[in-house]
Amino acid sequence: MPLLKGSVSLTRFRADLPHENAASQSERLLDALRLRAFEPIAVQGEEERAAGFVELENHTATDFSPTAAFQGDWLVFSWRVDTIRVSAAQLREELAAWSQAFENEHERPPSRFEKTEAKSALRKELRAVTPPTTKVYDVAWNLSTGTLQLFCLSRKVVDEIQAAIEKSFDVTLLPRSPQVLFDEQGLQDAHVKPTPELCWPGLTSMI
Repeated sequence: MPLLKGSVSLTRFRADLPHENAASQSERLLDALRLRAFEPIAVQGEEERAAGFVELENHTATDFSPTAAFQGDWLVFSWRVDTIRVSAAQLREELAAWSQAFENEHERPPSRFEKTEAKSALRKELRAVTPPTTKVYDVAWNLSTGTLQLFCLSRKVVDEIQAAIEKSFDVTLLPRSPQVLFDEQGLQDAHVKPTPELCWPGLTSMI
């Protein structure tokens, strides 16, 4: 949880909400989180991935009480992703053992169709006993300034969370990276100068 401990790497956006009274806005934001709340992967299901919003300080909680979600002007929550990946090596070993047992019993190797069916069944069995891998990405949204900080740099994950926030909260997230701000202001490379902290003789001679 980068918001609470550890190193910080984040992606910045601007997200402006429509003007409304504080009480109705708060309830609407909490409802949006609950509607896209994380749901665990069903043990006997087919899905291998699940993603959704969870509380910042309790990644199994999706109640989103005001005290859990609001910290001053900030709305804070996390995006949880659970993934189940069956080990390809383990599946090959199980299939090889099954094929040998089949050949010993039937005195012939399994057909391609029989092997495909067995592989599918074995994958389901392994999936049911494989614990999911969990990753959590924190989000901090200043409702007064419109600044939204997403503590993740993976482009794929950022895109997924951005899409979920835009759909759930009915807002548009505008990237606030240095390059975007640089372009918006029409700056050129010549306008960018080292800060005083960087102006030591060795660096100045290299610029």
